Amino acid sequence: MTMQQQTQTQEIIEIDTDKISTNPSQPRKEFDKKKLKELADSIAENGLINPIQVKEIEPEHYEIVCGERRFRAHKIANIKKIKAIVKEYDDDSQQMIESLIENLHRSNLNSVEKENYVYKLWETGKYSSKIDLAKSLGKSSSYISGLLQAKEIRDDTHASPSIPSRVLIDMSKSKLSDKNKMLKQLEKGKIHSSEIREISNTITKSPDDVKDALLENKITVKQAKNILNIHDKKTRSKIIKAHKEIKSIDNNIEKDVVAKIKPSKAKLIKSKELINDFRYDATESQKAMQTTIKSLLKCVQLMPVMDDNQIKQLKHYYSLFMNNLIHGSELLENISDLQ
Repeated sequence: MTMQQQTQTQEIIEIDTDKISTNPSQPRKEFDKKKLKELADSIAENGLINPIQVKEIEPEHYEIVCGERRFRAHKIANIKKIKAIVKEYDDDSQQMIESLIENLHRSNLNSVEKENYVYKLWETGKYSSKIDLAKSLGKSSSYISGLLQAKEIRDDTHASPSIPSRVLIDMSKSKLSDKNKMLKQLEKGKIHSSEIREISNTITKSPDDVKDALLENKITVKQAKNILNIHDKKTRSKIIKAHKEIKSIDNNIEKDVVAKIKPSKAKLIKSKELINDFRYDATESQKAMQTTIKSLLKCVQLMPVMDDNQIKQLKHYYSLFMNNLIHGSELLENISDLQ
């Protein structure tokens, strides 16, 4: 394809929405109806800021590469035409990468969607190593390996879609052959996702009796660590039994207390879980931000040797990045209690 043809594929045109099909390989499978309606209202009032990207699959008929939410919002708002960039691809994997990158940067994918899509890319056989795949997505190789590992565990254990990838990754580090016990405790709310790493690390060092007691929620992680120092099996058994009896008494007392202050108790427990989730997400977002800015700086340094097509792509992704920052800032403006 000539430089002129490449430039032409980047031109923004208007296409009838009836001539556009959704992408069956779209990484995101769940769309929030309320947020779609909000986006539809915004587009109806202010117009579309970022055009969608499509490829021509037959004369005057297109398939979405990036921007299915914007396309769906147009349908909801009953807007008949949509701004789009028509692109050409040498192979399907490049299209998959662009679609995944946009969704990853917009944080629109849940854990299962990320795992499945990264797995699809890996299965194309285009990448000689996970490091190559990670580079193409602008992610670390450990992040990609973790998602592939999480998918393997999810498939083996039939783990609930509600369980985040990071929990399955933490579980993979334990030498536990049957991970279903831990997953059942997690799904029942007996243990919290933030405790998985510590539990997994403790299980790795534990004999079977301590491991089983911990997985069956008879003892806490702290108690398990103390019991590990006791090498006599009979003594360990007595201590585990004593802990179990004490826990049973504590549970009965707690039930009586919760019955009296149930609403506030429930909110306190929920707030603790949310703070733990926020702590993890804040740490991960900081890492992602640092990686993104480093990638941007590297691209900027290479601008003098880029062709027009590459510069347009860089400007497009930079615009997406800045829009995300602005949108995040706007959402936080109303949070005055933490300022």
